[in-house]
Amino acid sequence: MAALDPLLAAWTRLGVRDTDLWARTVPGPRLADVEARLSAVPAPFVADEAAPLAIVRDCGIGGTFAAEALLGDARAAKGAAIAAWLIGSEDLYGPLDPPLAAGAAPLLVDALSLRLAPTADPLTWIGDAQRREEAARWSLLALGYRPAGEGIHDASSLLSSLDSLRRDAALAAVLEEQTHRQAVAAKLAEARAREATARYTRE
Repeated sequence: MAALDPLLAAWTRLGVRDTDLWARTVPGPRLADVEARLSAVPAPFVADEAAPLAIVRDCGIGGTFAAEALLGDARAAKGAAIAAWLIGSEDLYGPLDPPLAAGAAPLLVDALSLRLAPTADPLTWIGDAQRREEAARWSLLALGYRPAGEGIHDASSLLSSLDSLRRDAALAAVLEEQTHRQAVAAKLAEARAREATARYTRE
């Protein structure tokens, strides 16, 4: 089986499951409004010489995220910078309803730079209608939203139909296997921790 792209491997290590993301969503902004923000990404944000970490911090996204160690990858760098633009655009154009900045911004950086960027060139999120919709839907999901007017089932089905990763059956299979291994390892670690705690309390 083919090796998993390093960015996707980093995404699996975060232990983020799509089902968990969908379960916590609430109605969010209109999809068209998010797409409009993506179509207006300024050229300096996605220039090869851009400093994505500085952009992310300047746009008020605090904390650490897995992408920070991988920003030597141009795909991850552009994905992180576009995520920062989405949050920062609310200062320039005004907040969406509800505001994007109210969501989980560090997870947005991870989702766009680690999950989406390896399978869909970030520059296509700006100029290609389908890839822009895919990026907008992933952005909302990472921020804890689903598009206004869509229920969980419809929103998840529509994103699945656009998912660049799912269109590559071999890559999707590798990611699924890696995610499964990660989940099993996490459960084993949790069981060992419980056992160690129980043994300590008995002693």
